[in-house]
Amino acid sequence: MFVPLRAFDRTRTQEVAYSTVVCALPFGLAVVLVWQTGLGHWPFSFPDTWLQRDADYKTVLLASFADQLASARDEFWNAAIRLGKRHGRILFWYLSLVSLEGLFVGFVASKWGGLQPKLAAWPRADHLLTRFLLAHVSEWHVLLTNFLFPGTTIHADVLAVEDRLYRGEVLDYTRDREGSLTGIYLNNAERYDRAGLVSDRKNGIAKDTAEYWKTIPGKRLFIFTDKLFTLNIRPQTTLAAAMKLVALELDPKATVTVNPVGKAPSEGSPSRGSAQSAAEGPKVEESRGE
Repeated sequence: MFVPLRAFDRTRTQEVAYSTVVCALPFGLAVVLVWQTGLGHWPFSFPDTWLQRDADYKTVLLASFADQLASARDEFWNAAIRLGKRHGRILFWYLSLVSLEGLFVGFVASKWGGLQPKLAAWPRADHLLTRFLLAHVSEWHVLLTNFLFPGTTIHADVLAVEDRLYRGEVLDYTRDREGSLTGIYLNNAERYDRAGLVSDRKNGIAKDTAEYWKTIPGKRLFIFTDKLFTLNIRPQTTLAAAMKLVALELDPKATVTVNPVGKAPSEGSPSRGSAQSAAEGPKVEESRGE
């Protein structure tokens, strides 16, 4: 629900080991809640004692070996119903705790890029959580998204077959069932005209190397993995994130809103200052909350 896993299909051994680690703690807590705390009486509440519990287990166990005993003893069905309610409690609390565990771990994993710097003061906790989380998160999600670098866009330099070099913003990526990368989408992709560079060098024409980047028609470019040789990843901070960092350095209590050029901030918001990029970028309004 939050981040893609490293592998979709696990072996039987991996599945058993993974399930044991993930489910052991919620199951243990569910047993403690049911048998040792007052919460264990909910749901399916009924008067219960330790002696009655032991007697119910003995009754059902003995009746499972002898049908005559089960039909002769009237308390069998009452004991079986009570056992069903007890096991229903454990199942209810177990599934609830597993769901809470999944939501908590998933939320922490999705926000890991922003949380990790705050854990620098606790190296051991940082190390354990990093091993626990990143061991199961897809390495391609870590590399090709801003998972570790919130407030950035991921740009890539791609060297493909036939000595072709592409660059652009990583828009998305695709994987197979085993979790291996099958291709990436580049937004506003450009191709480097190496043939033109070599020709100009032979003819003694000197140009800036940036002039050999040619825009590829179409907004998006998909490159298959089998065409890739190397992949260079370059996180770039967005203008809004950069301006927010600058404003917080000036005033840690400041709040920052980014408005398109020519659009005034909403009425009623107290403004303390503004900045606009030289390249006519978005206008940043720094304001303090009420």
